[in-house]
Amino acid sequence: MAALGIQDLALDGTDTEQAHGGSLADLNIPELMQGNQAAIHFAHCVLEQVAIYDDLIDCDKALSNNDIHRAFWIANVEMPRNPFYRANFDVLNPLVMQAISNWRIANLMENSKKASEISFIIRSSYADILTMCCLIIGGTEYAERAGATIRTIIHDEGLDAYMQEMKE
Repeated sequence: MAALGIQDLALDGTDTEQAHGGSLADLNIPELMQGNQAAIHFAHCVLEQVAIYDDLIDCDKALSNNDIHRAFWIANVEMPRNPFYRANFDVLNPLVMQAISNWRIANLMENSKKASEISFIIRSSYADILTMCCLIIGGTEYAERAGATIRTIIHDEGLDAYMQEMKE
């Protein structure tokens, strides 16, 4: 079997940002990743996984069998083969693990009616993965600027709107 190149790993046309809701569409992943194609692909994989995982757990959006197959394909084929992820696995994988743990903690807090500023922030720990990608690509100063942009966009909903949604 021939090795897959990055062009072979491209997303299947799914509009990843739109799958997350309005504000994430404002994340300019190619610009944030400074044109690094493997990092762009990795970031899109992370965001697509976040959206599908959230929809599966919250049961607030119907997912097709293809959506679920796509999630497993990304997790088991695309991400492990991604050259950026492979080259930076020792740094990025612990952040992936922590993002999943924090998301589960936030869901536990929300389901037990203990949603707070803490759950509002930790449910979006995948932002740390994107910020670390920026650090790897562009250094500390770039990561600080990019991280501020990422967090501002990801938390655009605002704490008040989040807390109101938790009451409903």
